[in-house]
Amino acid sequence: MMETWDLYDENLNKIDKTISNKERVPDNYYHISLEIWIINKKKEVLLIKNSLDYSKRYPGSWSCIGGNLCHGETIETAIARIINQKIGSSCSIEHKKIYPPVKRNPYRYAYITCILFDEIDIKNISFNDYSATEAKFIDKQEIVKMCNNGEISYYLIERINNEIMSYIN
Repeated sequence: MMETWDLYDENLNKIDKTISNKERVPDNYYHISLEIWIINKKKEVLLIKNSLDYSKRYPGSWSCIGGNLCHGETIETAIARIINQKIGSSCSIEHKKIYPPVKRNPYRYAYITCILFDEIDIKNISFNDYSATEAKFIDKQEIVKMCNNGEISYYLIERINNEIMSYIN
């Protein structure tokens, strides 16, 4: 799917330039990605299992819902679009915690961690873009086990420890 991204400078200020997601982000510029974590009332976090598509990063591993901020979108509209695109569902963004963007070098993007506090029925999840094959809510004990077993995309472990653990049982 073709997306158009806004570009950001070294200080993550949006500049007046866009690129296609098929283009390479120029040196010294960034685009914005969202990592969306959904936490239910039982203080469990939703994880999705990436498909075994080896043309994508981290095939077969568990991760949060992720996607890119497209040209002209707000964080809130991007969250709604990405959740619908990835799991065929909607989620309230009324109760949320949004962390400031963090640059991820040398990959030329900055990620924003978005934590949503809402209920999603696993039975209603559908993987519309086929980037994932499974979903489950897990508690703190299970997420620690999955991190230790290498089941979770390794790049998320630091974020889990820094941002997510304090919100789950």
